[in-house]
Amino acid sequence: MSQKYINVSAVKKFVKLQSGKRVSKDFLDALDRFVEHKLSNASREHNGGKKTLCSGVAGYHLGIK
Repeated sequence: MSQKYINVSAVKKFVKLQSGKRVSKDFLDALDRFVEHKLSNASREHNGGKKTLCSGVAGYHLGIK
């Protein structure tokens, strides 16, 4: 499965620098599905009728502010 939402080389580089570990194709596929799920949920959010996803929606769906 090719990744639609993540930059594979950036993820691999980040993990390598942080922990010295490698990243499996299964992990990358799961991460891509997770991102797709979060994007889908955020895009369905009412958001007060706004057409733009903002930091409030990100905080609500991703848990970061």
